[in-house]
Amino acid sequence: MAAPHSIAERHCHGCLRRKLRQSPAYTAVREARLHWRTLVERDRALPDFLIIGAHKGGTSSFYENLVTHPQVYPSLTKEVHYFDRDPRPSLRWYRAHFPSREELRRNDAICGEATPSYAIYPGIPADIKTLLPKAKLIFLLRDPVKRAYSAYQFNSRRGAPAMSFEAWIERDFDLLGGQKIDRSAFMEYVGNNKRIDKVPVALLRGIYVEQIRNWHSVFSQDRLTIIESSEYFRDPSKVLNAVATQSLGLRPHQFAYRKTHHEKRGYPKMRDETRARLEAFFKPYNEALYTYLGRDFGW
Repeated sequence: MAAPHSIAERHCHGCLRRKLRQSPAYTAVREARLHWRTLVERDRALPDFLIIGAHKGGTSSFYENLVTHPQVYPSLTKEVHYFDRDPRPSLRWYRAHFPSREELRRNDAICGEATPSYAIYPGIPADIKTLLPKAKLIFLLRDPVKRAYSAYQFNSRRGAPAMSFEAWIERDFDLLGGQKIDRSAFMEYVGNNKRIDKVPVALLRGIYVEQIRNWHSVFSQDRLTIIESSEYFRDPSKVLNAVATQSLGLRPHQFAYRKTHHEKRGYPKMRDETRARLEAFFKPYNEALYTYLGRDFGW
């Protein structure tokens, strides 16, 4: 089954994915479809762009709205998790997630995926550069305190082991043991612990400066578009159109922004003392990020 052609069809496709992707039946159908495409289809494209992070930074909203552009075709599933799988699947398996090259050529279109966990692993940028030398990269950054709390709520809804947010954060502080995280320490933590559940991930995912430096060591700065999440949510249509035209080289488009199911959920307020502790922890890393990028996000 080819990717939907019309904007209306893609809108419908996106709505169905959001409603059904958690159901066992939908998962079974998707896996069967992927298996069929892996076996039969051989002329499929590789992605032109990747949304690499950050986890709980607004990537679902950004991706699901971006693919409503008539020149942007979605992958079979938003998060393909090709470069962070161990062992890594075949290249044919990866291609099976994308439209055919002929379909993209005929419609003057591009395709892409969004896997937020790509951002953190040190070896992934080089692997992507080898396979996708012309790919454009998009990185959404969110206030790291809010990102951590959102990640906790997300994991809790998905059945993670029951513990309070404070206990989850305390686990990370214990793992770090007061160590200052420079690039060497960051790479050591995530490089020596391939399983993300063995990494102090709640804190490390919010140290963006070391992640971005790692990507810039492989890709030129003009290949990595950095978006601050609150700026996106303040005026999503403007930011989406800027990325589409300036970063992806597409025609201007009037995006009709739609909230995802993630945005419609609410959760209790974080404890003031917990927020203060996290703000103090992230402050030097945020300041290093502002200096590195020449942009102050005001976190």
